[in-house]
Order: sequence, then C-alpha cells, then structure tokens
Amino acid sequence: GFVVEQPNNGSIAGATPLTLVEDPNGTGHYSTQLRGLGSQDPSVSGNNWSDQDYWSFEALAGDKVAVSVDTPDSGVDPYFELKNASNQTLSGSSPDSAADDNSGPGNDAYISHFTIPADGTYYVRVGKYYWSTAVGNYEVRVQLGRGIDLESDAEYNNGSVANADPLTYTTSGNQ
Repeated sequence: GFVVEQPNNGSIAGATPLTLVEDPNGTGHYSTQLRGLGSQDPSVSGNNWSDQDYWSFEALAGDKVAVSVDTPDSGVDPYFELKNASNQTLSGSSPDSAADDNSGPGNDAYISHFTIPADGTYYVRVGKYYWSTAVGNYEVRVQLGRGIDLESDAEYNNGSVANADPLTYTTSGNQ
C-alpha cells in the first residue's frame, strides 16, 4: 500500500498528493489511504534539501495532524517541515512543532498534535538531516483528527502519567 513519489516533486507545484480517508467511517479520524514512498539520494553533506520531496494533503482549520517520516529499511536520517500553500513553514510551540528530524523511533521524524490554522492544501517537505549522506527510501504518513483529538507523543513524551494527554469531555443531551 504505497503511492510512489512523482517525478519532479522537488517543489510545491510538483507535490505528490496523499489521499486522507476517514477510518473507521464517521469517527473523525483520517489517515493516508496509502503511505507515500520516496527516496533520498543526498549528494551534499550539510544541505538538508539536496534532494527535497514535496507531498500534499487537504485539511480544515482546527484539524489536528500527525506526520511521520519512517525509514524501516534504510539508513536515511529524515528531516521534514510542514508547509502552507505559500511554502512557509508553519509555526507552533513545542510539542506542536511543524518541523522535525528525530522525534520518532530511532532517527525517524515525527510531529504530533499540530493544529491546522486554516482550510487548504498543506505540504510535507521531506529532506534529510544536514550531516547525513545516507541514500535510501522513506515512508511518509499523515494522520488527521477532525472534531477529535490526537495524541501528542513526540519523542515518546506521552509515556508516563505525568505527561499524559488530558481527556476533554463534552455534554451531549443529558449525558
């Protein structure tokens, strides 16, 4: 289950689209129907973007998003940024950062619980950590919560009672 990066996806104009599907239906939890499969062939140490790839997805204001760039079968050390249609990296405060290099397992990149500021198309710009010269494949996945919350778990921060995500309850009728 992969969608392979399109040729010429080194800019927003050539971004490979990722389709988000609600699963299970009616829950407000969306995830990429197919993971994106890309490759990094960095030739320049010290340059995050010597082989940049753009991926796109649609979101609404207030959606919570989690993005992971995983390297299960390669030594690539990924770095990515979440961008708007103007190619500006979104801003957020920790743990809601919109860029990452090592918050997932091993050297993989992950952001979680980032709040989307406005309706539109958003972009994941994937490169590699600046010192890395490793060549290989990566997988990109987007999860989105619409009307529901997502876990905040960058660097496994939600692994203790002290750092647990709070639950918010709302009234529905007399319940």
